Amino acid sequence: MQHLIEATLEEERTAYLRLDRYAHLGWGRPPEATRSGSYRRELLTQYGRIADLHVPKLRRGNGALSWQRMTRYERCWRPLLDQQVLSYCLGHRLRDLQETMAWTRGEVLSLLVCNRMVARVAPDLERFKTPPLESPPPVVLVDGMGVKIAYPTGDMQEDAQGCRRSVKRKQKRVVLSALGVWPDGHWAIVHWKVDEGERADTWNAFFSELYLKGITEDTTELRGQRRV
Repeated sequence: MQHLIEATLEEERTAYLRLDRYAHLGWGRPPEATRSGSYRRELLTQYGRIADLHVPKLRRGNGALSWQRMTRYERCWRPLLDQQVLSYCLGHRLRDLQETMAWTRGEVLSLLVCNRMVARVAPDLERFKTPPLESPPPVVLVDGMGVKIAYPTGDMQEDAQGCRRSVKRKQKRVVLSALGVWPDGHWAIVHWKVDEGERADTWNAFFSELYLKGITEDTTELRGQRRV
């Protein structure tokens, strides 16, 4: 989530300047149109605390740069982007993401900007799933959530604009997740995986991946979510 917020803030700065990074101008750039790194801010989100969010800034005139992701002194972030990116991950098209972003933000982002936003998420998710935890939580809650994800069928069809696009069909999948809880009260998702269903073999594979992250019977008490 930190990478996603930082990426969208950078896109906002680029849109404000109307200049891409390293774009050459024959007359030079004034300080009000010059990037000047970033400053750090603590931000509380529904996913936990981000201690060092990097907020882009200008060399001069930051007061004129108003963020749509958050207010200037905001410390508790409203989840404006998670539902849109989730919809894209479940198989929606980039144009669907563009439309929902326009409804949320009040302006239309280009398809290129939308594609850059979601493209930055995948590598960070893979890096999140691989390294072991420095301090495994003493309690882990595991559960599976059913979702429908649109997968390509291999067929092509022509849309209303005359473009050939891949045909997708929704298939049922389950998201296996593990929520870690620490003694100081904070919690976080420590592992997740999309699988075909909640079966003994899929859960065994999921627990094997938890072992690779350092979560074992010696470090953690495992609890399943009770369904009502």
